[in-house]
Amino acid sequence: DDQTGAILAAQSAGQSWPIASITKLMTAKTALDYGLDGGGIGSVEDEDDVGGAKLWVYGGTTFTVIDLLKATLVASANNAANAIARLTGFEKEDFVSKMNLVAQSLNLRSTVFVDPTGIEVDNVSTAREVAYFASEVFANENLRKIAGTSGIHIEALNDDNYTRDISSTNWLLYDSAYDDVYVTAGKTGYLPEAGWNLVVRMHPMGDSEDKSVLIVLLGSDGRRESCDDAATLARWAWDNFNWERSSLNLATE
Repeated sequence: DDQTGAILAAQSAGQSWPIASITKLMTAKTALDYGLDGGGIGSVEDEDDVGGAKLWVYGGTTFTVIDLLKATLVASANNAANAIARLTGFEKEDFVSKMNLVAQSLNLRSTVFVDPTGIEVDNVSTAREVAYFASEVFANENLRKIAGTSGIHIEALNDDNYTRDISSTNWLLYDSAYDDVYVTAGKTGYLPEAGWNLVVRMHPMGDSEDKSVLIVLLGSDGRRESCDDAATLARWAWDNFNWERSSLNLATE
């Protein structure tokens, strides 16, 4: 339950798992916590490219910081995430240390970060701790809006030929199979070693956010399976719990 933190369902929620690009949520939070200028401008450099999903640009291409944050959280671009980390002024190793300090400040004892993108398999957490730090990230209105965007339009500031419309990696935001759910924020992640990961915050379409749930799925067999399972869990919760806010513990009907 997003509002109270009550756990409605859990399986292996304390198992350590590679979280892949869900890491980027902590990258964005850490960067803003440590002074990233959200109204600024920054470049994507060749050194930011670590493979995987990325913005296909030449080194030195500049964007607004907001567009780099959008590319990080919506398009899951690894070079954008590294650019965000670099724009804080910290060396990558020092920035990762800051990410771990933020995790420690949130008492996330099973969460460890080794790079800002999630491409390294040693970025690990548990479903329970992902739910907790995602909730902290989504409490930031600007980050929540970006993470709940179905698609972005970004433009390079020094290359008139680079304009892109990019769809979110989170199909729950726009696939017609999920028209009964309203997603307010989320992040996907994938590595061969991790499978398909998803954290998503949503409530019933046409209803208030009082029934908002936060769902974490780690290690799904495919992107479709992760989205289907998240929608199934949300519908089950909405159908089977008493959503009166008279106490912190939800009772089954």
